[in-house]
Amino acid sequence: MIRLRDIGVNLVVAMLLGTGASGEALSVGDKPRIDMRTLGGEILDSQNLAGRITIFEFWATWCGPCIRELPHLKKIHETYKDQGVVLISVNRDESEGTATRFITKNKMDWIHVHDPSQKPQYASVWGVRAIPHAFILSPEGEVLWRGHPAGMDQPLSDALKLHPPRISDRAEDAIDLVTAPRPIVSMQAPRLRIHANILKGKVRRAQ
Repeated sequence: MIRLRDIGVNLVVAMLLGTGASGEALSVGDKPRIDMRTLGGEILDSQNLAGRITIFEFWATWCGPCIRELPHLKKIHETYKDQGVVLISVNRDESEGTATRFITKNKMDWIHVHDPSQKPQYASVWGVRAIPHAFILSPEGEVLWRGHPAGMDQPLSDALKLHPPRISDRAEDAIDLVTAPRPIVSMQAPRLRIHANILKGKVRRAQ
C-alpha cells in the first residue's frame, strides 16, 4: 500500500536530484517540449527548430569541466553550423550578467539560454543532474543521445547519417546567431540577432 508520506518523500528526492515532477529524466526516444528564451530575447520552440539536428549543452562558468569543453564546442559549431546542426548552450549560473560577460569575452557565437540553478526551468525537466551534459535531438525533435559533451562526436556523426537535416540550402538555412557589432555597454543580455533568411519569420521576440 502506497502512503501519502512516501509519495511526498519521493517527490522531494526527485526535486533535489533535479528531475521533473514525475521523477523521470529524458531518455533516448523522448520528444521534449521546447519553449526557451535566448539571451538575445528570441523564443525558440519545437516549430522553428524542426528540420535541424539540435544540440543542447548544459554548462556554467564556475564548472571546470564545462570550461575545458569550450574548444570542443567551438569546433563542433564551426564544423557543423552550415550542415543543419544547431548548438544551444544552456547556462546554469545564478547571474545572467555573469554568463553574458563570459560568453562575450570568449566569443561563443552560438545560441545561449539562461537557466539559473536555483530556479531551473529546463534542467529539472530534462533530468540534468550534473554538468556538463549534452543532448542531441533529431530533426523531428526526438532525443537521439545524451551524455558528456566530450563523447558526442560519434553520436553526432551518426545522427547526420541516419537523420539528415531537412534543409534546402545549408548555407542560408543553418542558424547563425552572432553578437551585434556594437559593444555591450550594460549588464543586460547581449544583443544577439538571427539572420533574416534563417527561420523565415518563425522566431518571435519574448514579451
